[in-house]
Amino acid sequence: MVRYNEVMKKILIICLSLILSGCSSFSILKKEIQPQPEEPILPSNLNSDYHYNYYYGFLNNEEKNIYNIMYESVANYETKTSYPSVDYESFLRAQMAFNYDHPEYYWISEFECTTTFDQVTEVKYMNAFSPEELEECAQVAHNILYCVNQNWSTYDKIRYIYEYIIETTDYNLQANYNQDIRSVLLYQSSVCAGYSRTFQYLCNLLEIPCIYVTGTGKDGESHSWNQVQIDGNWYWVDVTWGDPVYENESGMGNVMNYNYLCVSDKDFLDTHVINTGFSLSNYSCSDIYVYPSCTDDSYNYYVLEGCYFDYYDRYEVEAYFANLLKNGYIRSIELKFSNRDSFLEAYYDLFDDGDSDGYIFEIIKKYCNVSRSMKYELHYSESMYYICVDIYVN
Repeated sequence: MVRYNEVMKKILIICLSLILSGCSSFSILKKEIQPQPEEPILPSNLNSDYHYNYYYGFLNNEEKNIYNIMYESVANYETKTSYPSVDYESFLRAQMAFNYDHPEYYWISEFECTTTFDQVTEVKYMNAFSPEELEECAQVAHNILYCVNQNWSTYDKIRYIYEYIIETTDYNLQANYNQDIRSVLLYQSSVCAGYSRTFQYLCNLLEIPCIYVTGTGKDGESHSWNQVQIDGNWYWVDVTWGDPVYENESGMGNVMNYNYLCVSDKDFLDTHVINTGFSLSNYSCSDIYVYPSCTDDSYNYYVLEGCYFDYYDRYEVEAYFANLLKNGYIRSIELKFSNRDSFLEAYYDLFDDGDSDGYIFEIIKKYCNVSRSMKYELHYSESMYYICVDIYVN
């Protein structure tokens, strides 16, 4: 029999890692308190203090106070945080917002809550981390961004990060620490959570507004990606699906996929469904997050490269090929169409017009100034209205 004046406490263990398809959650780790590390030294040209705290804006005043207490504690690499008694659900909303806003504090995804009369009074973070590991992550980030010219445009910096992660990371369901930045920075093997959290982390260091977004992909699998801001406009970025190792499109071959770099709603939301809340084992919350609309195509990779077509015109496309072939560009010529009908018209005219090999051979013979034989390989995606032609000289 518990007397009224006895303090009633209960311990809750929470895991914030989303159980993603290809983004598996951490297993429960041992509870040993790790030595408090010294703050890692970041390179002088990067801003470790910049964070685009998007999810903070969806909190009420009590939850913002929790978030701020959390930040002060975690930023000092403390493994335990005390709170003035706060409502459990308010704590979870603040914790999720903090976790989504701060990829650099990767060890906070699992925690142990001490509650008194259903009020959270203390939190212990369960994941192990070390000063050496933190320092190594910071140093790798410096090495990655060392080549970034400060005179580059925001788009150029975003594209550099996108390409770097794709070129150096293997998509691997069994990757260590695949829910956080260590998997990409230290082990070059990850899944969607690791790709998108690392992209967010590197954008933060370059002071580029970036949001971490969760949801489901076109087949209903759990997934995560990002939004970035350029010149006041927002764009979608999905680094994971840009990686040809991730077999989201069997026709893409080994070509880096730019269909998910700085794209608008119309090119993205047909294949991505956004979560507007979060769900944990003992609590769920929906319809609390609203994301910026992405209506601009100015920084669509294919628009910038001059290979985006609103409709198929044989002679316009021929002129595009001719310009590249005359300049000696004889590999990976890309075309992107705005709609399925134009894509199909281009595909059948260029590559399969019945009895012959298609008009592409006429183009190659006309504009390739070589005497040797040539061949091409075709990669395409009907769902993305995309064609890539690799032309080879034998």
